[in-house]
Amino acid sequence: MYQADIAIVGAGMVGLALARSLKEADLSVILIDTTPIAKPLSEQPELRVSAFNAANKQVLEQLGVWQHLDQQRLSAYTQMQVWDQDSFGRIQFSSEEMGTSELGHIIENQSLVNALHHQVSQQPNVQMLPSTRIAKVLAGQSETMLMLDSDEVVSCRLLVGADGANSAIRKYANFPLTFKDYGHTAIVATIKTAAPHGKVAR
Repeated sequence: MYQADIAIVGAGMVGLALARSLKEADLSVILIDTTPIAKPLSEQPELRVSAFNAANKQVLEQLGVWQHLDQQRLSAYTQMQVWDQDSFGRIQFSSEEMGTSELGHIIENQSLVNALHHQVSQQPNVQMLPSTRIAKVLAGQSETMLMLDSDEVVSCRLLVGADGANSAIRKYANFPLTFKDYGHTAIVATIKTAAPHGKVAR
């Protein structure tokens, strides 16, 4: 049986960041994920990226993660332009107007996961269980028991569900999910432009 103060289910950016933020806490942590967590980056840019503002960057620096990011897999942006093709609506921001050197950075999700994993894997208070699925959750008065697909058991005082939109923990806890269909389709792709993007997010 595994025992911990906190069990975090989901070792994506959120789960790993939480585990990393507990590095100074006198708490034992178990991190569970259905995937191997850290993965080699492909030669081509990853499709899943996130925008991080200056405050986000400061948090990553405080967690000791920023300096471990692959600088070839992120890009700063100094301007942001948003417009609606079917109307005259348009808005633009620039770092110059804000008095900063940049508005933020676009970072490949897996690159950040790998950097977080590198740091968290060195924490003595964290034990990681990759490629592991939860078969059953039993919630008690003072502890929660997680039955794993390996027939092992995790006992924890606090259970954190950070396992995404299709969260198994949310389903076990029977938390309602509210969503709305906007009737739109998003296309995610990597494109190569004839001219440099000029650090403008469009």
